Amino acid sequence: MAKFNSSNIFVEDDIQLQFGNTTASPDAYIRWVSASTMVDFDVANASTIRIGETAASTLQLGGTATCSLRFGAAGQSVTSFDTSTSLGGAGSSNSAVATQLAVKTYVDSKIAGLDWQESVLDIAAPDSPPPTEVLDDRYLLANTGGAVHADWDGAAKGDIVQFNGTTWVVTYDASAEQGGAVFVEDVDIMYVHTSGTANWVTLAAGLDHGALAGLADDDHSQYALLAGRAGGQALNGGTAAGDDLTFTTTTNGTKGSYLFSELATGAAYVGAAGALLSETYLSKARGGTGIDASAVTDGQILIGNSTGNVFALATITQTANEVTVTNGSGTITLSLPDSVYLGASGELGRDADNLVVFSTDNEIRLRVNAEANSFNFSNTGLALRATTGGANRDLRFYDNDNSAYVGFVAPAAVTGSQVWTLPAADGAAGTYLQTSGAGVLTWVAVSGTVPASTMASSILRGNGSGGWVEETDFLVDGSGNLDLAGTITAGSGNTQITNAAGALQQTYNFTNNAVLTDDDAVYVALNKIDTALMTANGAKFKSGRTTIASGVATKTVTFGTAFADANYTVTAVLSNPTDATPSQYAVVVSDAIAASFTVDFSGVTDSANYLVNWIAIHD
Repeated sequence: MAKFNSSNIFVEDDIQLQFGNTTASPDAYIRWVSASTMVDFDVANASTIRIGETAASTLQLGGTATCSLRFGAAGQSVTSFDTSTSLGGAGSSNSAVATQLAVKTYVDSKIAGLDWQESVLDIAAPDSPPPTEVLDDRYLLANTGGAVHADWDGAAKGDIVQFNGTTWVVTYDASAEQGGAVFVEDVDIMYVHTSGTANWVTLAAGLDHGALAGLADDDHSQYALLAGRAGGQALNGGTAAGDDLTFTTTTNGTKGSYLFSELATGAAYVGAAGALLSETYLSKARGGTGIDASAVTDGQILIGNSTGNVFALATITQTANEVTVTNGSGTITLSLPDSVYLGASGELGRDADNLVVFSTDNEIRLRVNAEANSFNFSNTGLALRATTGGANRDLRFYDNDNSAYVGFVAPAAVTGSQVWTLPAADGAAGTYLQTSGAGVLTWVAVSGTVPASTMASSILRGNGSGGWVEETDFLVDGSGNLDLAGTITAGSGNTQITNAAGALQQTYNFTNNAVLTDDDAVYVALNKIDTALMTANGAKFKSGRTTIASGVATKTVTFGTAFADANYTVTAVLSNPTDATPSQYAVVVSDAIAASFTVDFSGVTDSANYLVNWIAIHD
């Protein structure tokens, strides 16, 4: 029931106060629902419902009712929406009427003009099959690759799709919509769609830094303020040990300069407390020179000056006829002049023991390892002098890898100087060098032919017509024994017979046509035995046998005791008592000196079984 007074109508709990023409379908009613302690409004036509101004006033809407809110006092607002479904409507008040400005989903989708979409798992390649299909999975199809794969169920590049358990459904059509915004969970980046399938960009790409508020406030000291900060500021490169602070003038290949406008022109240096300072010329104390090098001339170099302990610019001074100095732009060239004067001593070298001496007698002498005059050059030739210890120096010709050499060396003692003149050209095959006796060497062919041997121990004998014959009446065996079938005829003079050691056995003085025969025993026919010749002057008769190596064409025989001089006659024969058919070689005696003589063969020996049997008789 209802009660009235002068200003109010009182209605019992749970009783409706109806408005309208009929009770069956009133335009509106209002009642207090005691069970839920709320006011129940039911508005059939468009009306305005006002709520009191108390802080606890609440408005609930149910069914399909719509309303607008107007607040009677400044500062009043809607503070919350009931998310329950107690009014019988489907869903919560957050999504009940999505077109109203006060509903959360509408507000979320219209912030800053963006159409906010539910987040997607990742950006998928449209030309590849979808990932494992899970209910309600969402993907943004990239605008790259080839044609869209058929398993995407008709979606296009740039679309947002969601799997409904059977197919992929397009929830955002990029070809028809714009302003979409979606968060990609896999990369934690917000993407914004402007227009067309290619225009999904990151949200940051659409922000203008100039639109940010608070940029002019200096309330973030952890950031550098390029406009300057009161009290100054520090710039740190890192926080960990060894971190760097790197400055680069430009990313372009042509670099600029680091400008410190407050420094004076000159050299910069670090002063106390790390201050960067400058001075006109970097001082010597700071590793500089302290001098002005702006007006240097060609050839000047920086050199220390102990007077005042300073640096100075100086040039290299040349000396006439010794060294020439040529100064260029940034270069100094030292060279020897065409004529070099060495001074009175005429010495040029590394030290006192290794010198080149230009002597006053027109010789160039080399002193090597303190050996004076080791090698002498003059207009007469090259001289290799013996060492101070008396050792001869040899002339060596090395092979192509310098591992071995051939050479010549002078005898230990020479009675007289001798120079041989070589032939002008090479000789024919088989010829040998022969001296003229006056120091001239020529190539000489071996005269005659060498006959074949018919008897062991036979010798070769000249036939007087340029040939050789085998002598079988005068035999020399392998032990040096002579088998004489004929006679030995000697002119007048002394003939000595010695043993193998050179000891005097007999001395014979043959008169003209005296004959010495040997037929198993020695018979001597002579006019007189000159026993006076058996003196300490040495033997006058020497003989012996010398072995010959294979592959040689010459052999030097040295006496056990030298003759007093080279005035003796040598008879030499070549024998081979071992080989079955030894080769025959002509024999020539050369280079006879007091201590030895040399035997030259007409060819190179082909065996080591040859022997030289010889007899030397002094005049």
